[in-house]
Amino acid sequence: MTGCWLLLCVSAFAQSNTPLLWRAERIKHAPPAETNPYFGWIIVPCESGQTNGASFKTTIDAIYRAEAAPIIKHVCLGAAHRTGALQDEVIRQLKNTVVIQKYPTRHDANGWMWLGGSETPNRVTQTMCQLVHSAILNTAVVREMDEALSEHGLRITKVSTEKLYIASEKGKFRWDAIAWLIIGKAEQSAAPAAAGASSVER
Repeated sequence: MTGCWLLLCVSAFAQSNTPLLWRAERIKHAPPAETNPYFGWIIVPCESGQTNGASFKTTIDAIYRAEAAPIIKHVCLGAAHRTGALQDEVIRQLKNTVVIQKYPTRHDANGWMWLGGSETPNRVTQTMCQLVHSAILNTAVVREMDEALSEHGLRITKVSTEKLYIASEKGKFRWDAIAWLIIGKAEQSAAPAAAGASSVER
């Protein structure tokens, strides 16, 4: 993950509006594990009052018109998950899992239950993260992304988050994070949710 890419994600994360319109940026990647920097595309929500956004499919098609064999590895969710399907469908899937069951005994003074950011997360926290990631992959938004990407032999294969937490406001749960989706080849499989996760003990 490059500093430029993280800056884009954090900037989007700081916004409160949630349009499901997207834009693409071609930036230079120089991750530590790579010996040679390369240029690749990042897809981010069209936020901060910008009006040049488009549907996810239109954004993907525009990338392929601009470059014959583009490198597309990441979708930054920005604030797009804070309302709508990405928010509601994830919470609905978590209702009967350890994520919600453990909330009363694990949230902090602010009412937030942190699931990410710890250097040495315990087993139940790891399970909670897996459940949230699996739920995100199982939303209508990601399925629509997969449909658009499949035309190019790609799909969303993984979710990555920072500062992931669950909160409850007036009895209604919500999730939040700096989150991005990892794009890979269509034959790659996303990691399944942990079996029996709702029974994991604290």
